[in-house]
Amino acid sequence: MKDDNTILQTQGLSVGYASTGVLLRDLQLTIRVGQLYSLLGPNGSGKSTLLRTLSGMQQPLQGDVLLHQKSLRQYNGKQLSQQLSVVLTEQGTAPTLRVAELVAMGRHPYTGWFGGFSNRDHEITARVMEDTNTLKFADRLLYELSDGERQKVMIARAMAQDTPLIILDEPTVHLDLPNRVDIMQLLQKLAHKHKKAVLMSSHDLQLVLQTADRLWLLQDQSIVSGTPEDLILQGKMEKTFTGKNIRFDVSKGSFSIRRPAQHLINFQENGLTAGWTRHALERAGFRIVQDNSVRLSLSIQQTQPTPAWILQGPGGSVLCHSLEAVLRQLRKKQDVNDTQIRSEK
Repeated sequence: MKDDNTILQTQGLSVGYASTGVLLRDLQLTIRVGQLYSLLGPNGSGKSTLLRTLSGMQQPLQGDVLLHQKSLRQYNGKQLSQQLSVVLTEQGTAPTLRVAELVAMGRHPYTGWFGGFSNRDHEITARVMEDTNTLKFADRLLYELSDGERQKVMIARAMAQDTPLIILDEPTVHLDLPNRVDIMQLLQKLAHKHKKAVLMSSHDLQLVLQTADRLWLLQDQSIVSGTPEDLILQGKMEKTFTGKNIRFDVSKGSFSIRRPAQHLINFQENGLTAGWTRHALERAGFRIVQDNSVRLSLSIQQTQPTPAWILQGPGGSVLCHSLEAVLRQLRKKQDVNDTQIRSEK
């Protein structure tokens, strides 16, 4: 049943291509205003195809998409462009356009390509450029912008379109960390402050877990929906992404590389320094145990201004003043141990 905040629903929706078959089937999805949704899944699982179908750019194989309880098929182009805006990963835009000109194009669903701008159109264009921090390069040409600046301009154009629903395909792809953070905070602001419904696809799990209100996880030609924390606790995130060489760490909410643990080391410390010590040991292929009978043992000496590490093993103990030194000593000890084993054989 639809509530007052629901803007888009799907009914038995199947998406894909007639030539290659169904990618996702029988989807029952809901998008509500004031929330940021993130679509996550492996490459080739149907993320972009779903977004194109939800935005009316591609016909569904089965089922329907309802926008304000009306099928997308019942909207003409102008009507649809007043209800949803789309930001694609690669958008064909004239590189010699100025930033202000491109952002102003978002108002064309209301003015027409040759219509005059009203005071309201100018006000909206100026406001969204200020909100997206693009006003400072309003007169620059598109080809003069960095990837991060250009992506903000594309989002500004979608904001100028002033639609209740905004759909974005990989808006942070190819951007460095500061620009990815800026884009995600901007999208979160659009949803929470401006009460838009924002749906985006992404591979940036770390940022998504900190900003998205709901996740759509692609699993076995279907979608599992929920808050990030619920999906993690239910094991859904781990099921979606865990593979042969990676695993999802439920306690940290992040991925780690699966490494065969070739050697044991006794380490029983806690705290910040201990956490990064474990990280270094596991990265080097050690399995950490709490067993005093193990031949190798590591402890932390809390010295000032920086800690030190005491490595004990065959041949005595060594005091190390960095984790780099710890790993270097471990490699030496393992080389000696491996040599002794080969000689015994």
